[in-house]
This record gives sequence, structure tokens and C-alpha cells, in this order.
Amino acid sequence: MIAEQTGCQTTEHCSNIFTKPSCAAKISQAVEAGFFGYQMYKNGQQFYVGDGIVVKGVDANVEMVGRLGRQGMKETNNKIVDMMLEKHPAH
Repeated sequence: MIAEQTGCQTTEHCSNIFTKPSCAAKISQAVEAGFFGYQMYKNGQQFYVGDGIVVKGVDANVEMVGRLGRQGMKETNNKIVDMMLEKHPAH
């Protein structure tokens, strides 16, 4: 399921996902968001249905975020891959 939500098509495609510092930074941000959500819960705070892309139910929200990643970011992902494959002078 995580592979599907992140847009990974195969395990080979995702096998090196954690090898770059930029990927580590993304993971760090995701963990921080988890802690933020927990703090909100502890303080009785929450987002409500209709706040941005928030919908009713955990599974439905995971699907919304997954859809955003798969569909909404498709063009951005393609551009990033194109830019990564460009030849750049050595530093």
C-alpha cells in the first residue's frame, strides 16, 4: 500500500528511496508531521472535513493524499526526473 501511495510501481523502483540525503529530509518531515498530529490530538485540536482536502475518515484521507501524490504531482515528478537526468558540470 505504501508503494502505491508514494507512486512506486515496483520494489526495484523504490529500493533506493532512502539512499539520498534529500530523501532522508523528506522522511524527517513526514515524521515531524506525525508528531505534530499527535500533539494536536493531545491538545484536543483537529482539522475538520472541508479544511483543504480533508474528508471524513482516516482511510478516505489517506486515499486523498495518495491521489494528490499520484495524479496531482505527476507532471511535477516527470519534470524532476527530467532535471535529474540533465548533464550538469562537476563542482
